[in-house]
Amino acid sequence: MKLNKFQHSDIKENYIDLFYQESNNEVEHLISFIESFGTQKLKTVTEGVAEYISIEDIFYIESVDRKYYVYMEKEIKQTMTPLSELETSMSEQGFVRINKSTVVNIYKIVKTVSDVNMRVFAHLENDEILQINRSYKKDFIKRLQHFAEL
Repeated sequence: MKLNKFQHSDIKENYIDLFYQESNNEVEHLISFIESFGTQKLKTVTEGVAEYISIEDIFYIESVDRKYYVYMEKEIKQTMTPLSELETSMSEQGFVRINKSTVVNIYKIVKTVSDVNMRVFAHLENDEILQINRSYKKDFIKRLQHFAEL
């Protein structure tokens, strides 16, 4: 299989075109790999049923009494993965800690609002509002600016 790579600074989004004469195992594996690339999954367990969800669907993750809850647009699921581990493994996908018990998906934030007491609130696409703790505010703003530049 031949591979041609081209770098163009004027394109808006990276893309791949795959040309093949006929479909075979090599081509199918390559297509499967490319389609799954960047689609990280998180294992959740709800009432004993394990399910893998795309992290792109997660709005935020919260720790309550040493249990970890995953909030999506209209669903809440539980995961066994500790918040600190999730924060580390999902940071490159736009997740950032906003307080001691919450990691939020930056891409699900519609706006941030400051109030008179220097608190900042993140308004999410699903109409939820999360408070960004002052001690996490500086890192949050830095990460928000970083992902806005991408």
